[in-house]
Amino acid sequence: MDEFLDSLSERVHEALKRLKLGQTGTIRCSKEFPEIEVRSYVTAYAMHKDKWFEMKYDKATDTVYAKRIEIPSWEKADEFDDEEEL
Repeated sequence: MDEFLDSLSERVHEALKRLKLGQTGTIRCSKEFPEIEVRSYVTAYAMHKDKWFEMKYDKATDTVYAKRIEIPSWEKADEFDDEEEL
């Protein structure tokens, strides 16, 4: 299991560590590294490094695209939309 995590870690870190805001990193998935494992690791990486990514998966190429984005605003909206659920 340690070899799997080491390999996955290396794959994700290489794709994401130098990304600046607006840039996209690509991570190839495989039988060894399925999409769900890659997405989960990107999320863990993001939380650990306090970076945010918008992820998309291309099934045709079996690739996860992770775009570096700004930290979302967590402040409450000034107004509530009447149609929005609270």
